[in-house]
Amino acid sequence: MKRLYLFAAYMVVLLFSHPAYAGDADLPNPYLPSYPFKSAVIHYSLKNEYGHGKFLTGTQVVYIKGDRLAKVTKMTVPDPKGKTENIEALNIFNPDYVYMIDLIKKTGAKIDNQKKYGKAAYDK
Repeated sequence: MKRLYLFAAYMVVLLFSHPAYAGDADLPNPYLPSYPFKSAVIHYSLKNEYGHGKFLTGTQVVYIKGDRLAKVTKMTVPDPKGKTENIEALNIFNPDYVYMIDLIKKTGAKIDNQKKYGKAAYDK
């Protein structure tokens, strides 16, 4: 008799858990940007405390248009000797690559955008 109750309980759990996952097929791909606007420019002020009373200060501007995004970051960072170092960086994100450019040193790098692998795996 206990086996019959356990089997019935198992079937009820199985029956109710299936509809919960059936609706997940309609969820949008989280690796594709979906903003409620066509384009935007967002300005941030940055101030982070780290160590013992040391602060990172700066600004960041984020540009969004469609599935592309760019960030311009300008910060002053104190080094261990007490001097400050200026950082100016431009990061450009498109669906396939991320471009990281140091505007002071005039150097840059191009890497794969990891979201393209997540998008492909999600679409399978």
